[in-house]
Amino acid sequence: MNYIVSSHGEYAIEAIKSCGMITGKIDNFYGYAFDGEKNIQGVEHDYEEIIKNKKLDYKDVTILTDLKSGTPNNAAIMLSAKHSIKDIYTGTSLSDLVFLAMGENIDSVFQSKLDYSGKVVIEESNGNDEEEED
Repeated sequence: MNYIVSSHGEYAIEAIKSCGMITGKIDNFYGYAFDGEKNIQGVEHDYEEIIKNKKLDYKDVTILTDLKSGTPNNAAIMLSAKHSIKDIYTGTSLSDLVFLAMGENIDSVFQSKLDYSGKVVIEESNGNDEEEED
């Protein structure tokens, strides 16, 4: 599977770099930074260029975007209507990329988002903890 990771700004590109720091080299993730200058058709064209330049098969490409209904996501939907890409997922985070790079099933990764995100609760000490002796 090949992934085009797309976001507003440099988030997708930097998340791929961070993922590589954690998991080691990843060759099947391609970043796209939407800078706000292009319209949906322009972004769709850029996705096509990535697929063409990397010699990918549309049916082996999943596009991961940052926001549902954002330009990168809408362009992915338009591209899929023309070329039948594999899948589109939205709400992509660094942890998603790490799990995917480690070979986890994409549906499982996105279904388990609540297990790996949310508020971190740190229990407060009630003062009755044993103190260290000198």
